[in-house]
Order: sequence, then structure tokens, then C-alpha cells
Amino acid sequence: FDPVDCGPLTSARLLEPVAMLVITLGYGMKMGTNMALDLIRR
Repeated sequence: FDPVDCGPLTSARLLEPVAMLVITLGYGMKMGTNMALDLIRR
């Protein structure tokens, strides 16, 4: 994986709900941890 700078530590509170979304979708679709979110650059 390539790291991405998400800004200051205060941005962590915005990233946590995104992680919860991925976890909820993964287990809701019976994929467990075989699911990932991919951020792309334009």
C-alpha cells in the first residue's frame, strides 16, 4: 500500500467513520476482512 498524508491529527475523527463503513459493508456482505476501500487520485 502507498501511504497518503491525510493532514493533521484532527483528521483522524473523519477517517474513523469511513473505516466503520468499510467494516459494516464487509461483514454485511459476508466478505469479512476480504474487502477494502481504495482511494484514487485524479
